[in-house]
Amino acid sequence: HRAFPPTKRELIKTAEKYISKKWSELSKIICSNEMIIKSIQNKNFDIIVLISTIADLISSVVIGISPIIMATLIYKFGITKMCGYDD
Repeated sequence: HRAFPPTKRELIKTAEKYISKKWSELSKIICSNEMIIKSIQNKNFDIIVLISTIADLISSVVIGISPIIMATLIYKFGITKMCGYDD
């Protein structure tokens, strides 16, 4: 084990692997939220509020990885794709 905390890049890689493994479980949690659905459908949303909402939803499921990093990556990977609203 290393004595230093992981770098941001290492945390992001870990989060990406976790998202890939848990995509189905995360999508059920995220895409069943009414605010998320309305935000995606309207395409008129505050990114900070959306990411904060995602982080709040997944915080009880995600262990060992920052929910904010996870939420940001989920947003960047494609929240509309995850929830089936991809154009």
